[in-house]
Amino acid sequence: MKMGFMKTKIMISILALMPALLFASCQKRAGSRFTIRDIPKEEEARHHFAIPDIPDSYTVDKNLYVAQENGIYAFIEGGRFDYESIGSELCGGNAASIKEQYEKMKIPESDVINYAALQNILGITEIYLSDYARAYDYFCDAIQFIEKRNLPEKDSVLTVLYNNAGAVTIYLSANAPEDRRLLKASGLCSDPYMGLIIAINQAGRIKIYASGKECGIMIARANEMLEKEGQVNNSTGFVHVLAVRCIAMGNRRLGKMEEAIRVLEKAIPEIPEKQEYSLLKAGLFTEMGICKEYMENHEGALQDFRSAIAIHGKILGSESRQAADTYFWMGTSYMRAGNDAEAAVCFEKTIPGMRCGVAGDKWKMYWNAGYSFQWLGDYEKAKGYLLKAYVNIQEIIENSAAPIDEELEFDRKMRVALREIYEKNGGNKATFERWLKREAKKAEREEKQYEKFP
Repeated sequence: MKMGFMKTKIMISILALMPALLFASCQKRAGSRFTIRDIPKEEEARHHFAIPDIPDSYTVDKNLYVAQENGIYAFIEGGRFDYESIGSELCGGNAASIKEQYEKMKIPESDVINYAALQNILGITEIYLSDYARAYDYFCDAIQFIEKRNLPEKDSVLTVLYNNAGAVTIYLSANAPEDRRLLKASGLCSDPYMGLIIAINQAGRIKIYASGKECGIMIARANEMLEKEGQVNNSTGFVHVLAVRCIAMGNRRLGKMEEAIRVLEKAIPEIPEKQEYSLLKAGLFTEMGICKEYMENHEGALQDFRSAIAIHGKILGSESRQAADTYFWMGTSYMRAGNDAEAAVCFEKTIPGMRCGVAGDKWKMYWNAGYSFQWLGDYEKAKGYLLKAYVNIQEIIENSAAPIDEELEFDRKMRVALREIYEKNGGNKATFERWLKREAKKAEREEKQYEKFP
């Protein structure tokens, strides 16, 4: 009886987490010093961006772009930098050395384009180091710098910076599906391929509970963008891969798992075996694993998740949001396959990539890990994670204008779980609340050392 009770609790938490992990992320730092003017209103940002026409004989410089599984980022054209080399190093897992090299570089503000280009390089580098808040700050610094200047290339430079700032907000904002920076980039853009990149960066930001019509629109737009990139001479192919992921995601949301898998199985072998495509390929592996998991093909799903994790490890390390996403789904697969020990390990591995997340994401991560280890009988490890889940859920409850049913329900469950551990260690009900208050303060102090926001 106890086994069924506890597994039910874990499954509830996983189902509650699925949307949060895939579409919500690190919150923009509170009280940010950046106020960017003339950004369209949020209701405007809900409209679909224009998909540009591609002129005959149009050619792009591939070295101006790098891609991850959730977006494409651009370098600023006209700078003095060797973008081919920088992109190769970033995609080869050497972001730390790029950061060290370019942080030391001094460029005067009078050299406007190169100064902005350097800030942009440092921002993109921070994305590869999984410090999304710092990346966003670099882009916003550069935006404010360029906004104050009069130069012929102003709109094209701002297009790049707004695209990059908008693309990274998928990791920084719960409102990423309506991000306004991408719309600002779209409005400024005059380059067809850059317009295509902005459109695909926005296309995959479908809402958590999107309607069937919205999913259908995403699929149709992704197909159109896929065709448009085929008209570009010397195209990167990045738009193609992200469009495939949008098509697969849309079909998955519509319950068409077999169609989604068919699309992915056709696309993955066609991706060039070059390191600049590796993270895009990892995204397709994760998406295919999710589809297989929904079809209860646990072993097939795990195989795909392992392929994605292997790529993440080489380029981004184990503390990225992408790795956290994939480890979560691996944990789900292991748990549903009856391997509770491996599930607990995977849920634990989601935590490093979520430590800069909003409290609403973090408590679910800690809860999954804590309850899994409690089920396995590792009460000390379970206690640590459950206390951190408790601290984060208290933050939500205390800052909420109205009671939140899910948080209040799990607040009670956390207290029950923690009291069980406390009593196993010789405590009693009479002193539990005092113990909980003391231990929660310790957990809160530990949490603060991981926060990346002031």
